[in-house]
Amino acid sequence: MDTHSLPPFFTDFVSTVGRDEQVIRDYIRHQEAEDRRIEQLQLV
Repeated sequence: MDTHSLPPFFTDFVSTVGRDEQVIRDYIRHQEAEDRRIEQLQLV
C-alpha cells in the first residue's frame, strides 16, 4: 500500500487498527492458556 498518497488520518487509523488487533489476539491467547490451566486444576 502506498501510504504517501493517503491522508494522514487514514494512515493513523490503519496503524491503530493493527495495534488493536494484536492486543486482542494476545488477550485471546492469554485467556485460552488460562482456561487450559483452570481445566487442569479441576482434573486434580
